[in-house]
Amino acid sequence: SPGRTDPRSPGRRQTEYIYRADYYIIDIDDETFRRFRWGSFLRVAAATGLFVAAHLLGPRGTVLPWLGIPALLSVIPLVYLWMGLAALLRTRSPRMTIREFAFGLERMENVLWILWILWAVAAGGEVVYLLIKKLFTAAELLAAGMEAAAFALALWQQVRQSKTLDACVHKPEAAGKNKKG
Repeated sequence: SPGRTDPRSPGRRQTEYIYRADYYIIDIDDETFRRFRWGSFLRVAAATGLFVAAHLLGPRGTVLPWLGIPALLSVIPLVYLWMGLAALLRTRSPRMTIREFAFGLERMENVLWILWILWAVAAGGEVVYLLIKKLFTAAELLAAGMEAAAFALALWQQVRQSKTLDACVHKPEAAGKNKKG
């Protein structure tokens, strides 16, 4: 469409896009959705901070491949989690376009499973390593506790997201068809 003239800059046209596709509709009010979005930010930020801080302490168990590799690989889903969180924070309403849902909540839902499995291996393995080697120094115990807390926060985020997604009362048909093939 030719658009309309922008009154702030004569001679320029401003294009206005109108979304005409179907929506994901989650049956919660705007205030509850706002609290969920910001609660998600706090949980993900705290989990990320704890995970990074735990590994900055340099726990000895992470030198073992079966502990260090899952911890290192978790950086990839962590980046995707933050990308999904950024999209979720830009979503203002529980009535979401297909794009808002796919790049926000759906991305977070898919990647959290991978993240907390990797973090469970890293944190659980760290605890087992500490028990076997009897490394009960303050730094080692603090690192293991921080890894466990990061895992718990990621799991809590997964539970909150699942509860929110359970309130979805309408899923676009086109989105379901694209997923099937």
